[in-house]
Amino acid sequence: MELIRISDCKLKVMLTPEDMERFELDTADMDYETRKTKRAFWEILDEVKQKCGFTVGTERVLVQVFPSGDGGCELFVTKLTGLSAREGEGSEPKRGVTMVSARTGAYRFESFDRLLHVCRELSVRGYDLESAAYAGEGEEWYLFLQEQAGASTSFSELSFIGEYGERFCGSASLTRIREHGRCVIPRDAVRLLTCLGS
Repeated sequence: MELIRISDCKLKVMLTPEDMERFELDTADMDYETRKTKRAFWEILDEVKQKCGFTVGTERVLVQVFPSGDGGCELFVTKLTGLSAREGEGSEPKRGVTMVSARTGAYRFESFDRLLHVCRELSVRGYDLESAAYAGEGEEWYLFLQEQAGASTSFSELSFIGEYGERFCGSASLTRIREHGRCVIPRDAVRLLTCLGS
């Protein structure tokens, strides 16, 4: 675990794949509403406090999660100063945490045409997060998309893709695709394929 203190209110925590395993975290399903993620997050903050003195107390906190290509992740922890987590004078303090994570999902398409159609539609809808394209066996293609997710966020903006392909999630599925597929466009695949399809 590597720490960079950006300010008194913001900290960057870099977790290696080994750290992820130790805290039993998987970027494919990190959600603060689950007991496992909540426990791991507070264990990480306890360790952070011991290493560099950064504490959140009862303040509201924003946590942004970004997966790393090596299986680790980066956490940006921001104390939202001025927003007390107390509900009233004399009430018990409550920790308010909002976690926003960028998850990676993969979609399988039976043809290149279907992949192009989805990329054009994503472009029209303003998709601007990371994306990559993989060629599978035979005619199948895979599109890796970074999906912004939070406790209250739905993936409705991407649900249309289910009409053209099948969604895969979870680190085991994504690793299998990466190992057996051939990476054709490692970055910015949606934009590049949209230009190609025009």
